[in-house]
Amino acid sequence: MTTTKRWCPYGNWDDIASSSNEQVIKDKITGIVNYWEPNVIPPEIKSLIPEGSVIVDFGCGLGRNVRSLLEMSSTVIGYDIPEMIEQLNKTEEKSSYTRITSDLKEALEGAHVVYDSVVIQHIISKEELLYIAQCIQESSVDWVVSLNYKGVQWNEVFLSFLNWEVVHIQEDRTTFRGTPHILRCLRRPQRRE
Repeated sequence: MTTTKRWCPYGNWDDIASSSNEQVIKDKITGIVNYWEPNVIPPEIKSLIPEGSVIVDFGCGLGRNVRSLLEMSSTVIGYDIPEMIEQLNKTEEKSSYTRITSDLKEALEGAHVVYDSVVIQHIISKEELLYIAQCIQESSVDWVVSLNYKGVQWNEVFLSFLNWEVVHIQEDRTTFRGTPHILRCLRRPQRRE
């Protein structure tokens, strides 16, 4: 999907993902130089996600969080833009994913959970946010776990498009060296039979 202004001022991810320097990509992904620790997924979130769920690592980047997600499920799908998938294919982490793709509908096929770690907050195109929300609505996904930098409003637009019940919310200071983030777990409203 092409839009005139896709990314927030933090950076153009199409260009960042095309870098030939892996460390530059990693530093931009985390926003912290030489920091590559996976996110800590709190027990409160783990307890909400049904056993056997298929998880989509939305904006998987270079696979920083795949090992944490594998603690919750044996099936993790990596999804990102084509340039980042190309970079992921050069890493050892690629083999930890059940599959990787740059096609959102393909990534969501058969999935139960979308895990977003400070990715959706960088998308400012309302058209694209609506497209993502619609793809999730039309999929088998019942849970969205979303982590964003405290105070970023772009996630609010996405969450309003999705309009799901927030079943858990907490401040996260364990990820990104204590920088305050907000972690939300959303559940799809009951499906009508």
